[in-house]
Amino acid sequence: MKRKKILKKTLIFVGEGVAERVFLLHLRSFFSDGSLAITVKSAGGKGPEHIIDDAIRTWQCEGYDYCAVLLDTDIAWPNKIVKEAIKRGVLLIGSSPCIEGYLLKLLGHPVPVESRVCKSKLDEIGFGPTTDKKSFERHLSQDIISKHLKEDCQDEVIYKVNLVMTGGVFK
Repeated sequence: MKRKKILKKTLIFVGEGVAERVFLLHLRSFFSDGSLAITVKSAGGKGPEHIIDDAIRTWQCEGYDYCAVLLDTDIAWPNKIVKEAIKRGVLLIGSSPCIEGYLLKLLGHPVPVESRVCKSKLDEIGFGPTTDKKSFERHLSQDIISKHLKEDCQDEVIYKVNLVMTGGVFK
């Protein structure tokens, strides 16, 4: 007799660019409990409208159960595409003002207002390339991540990503 195959629910998590993709993959190694099959991809930048649209199209075409997007807030998200995403059930998570600024915050450094300054400050502290998983492994330990999962941190990117990757937000 054939064994029945149990299908997992699937999640496509779209990052704005390569840095967000590598960050999400790093977090997946901490948060994924196996209850969801999580695919992480980069939308390749080009602004919030393109990123959100890319996520919606990928979700529709490839048949995932859930969709979430991590993107910067330094460029305003167009209301029309945000409303469309929300209507379809896409979860939008913003890093302020950008992923590099959020990484500075996680590491306990002041966060400049401008994205370009955030990027140079991250370089100054020796983080390494945000496109290299080793940079994240070196600097974002389980202790740092756990510190930012506390109840008083519900507005934080890590808290929201955890809820998505564990499926808690879909229940």
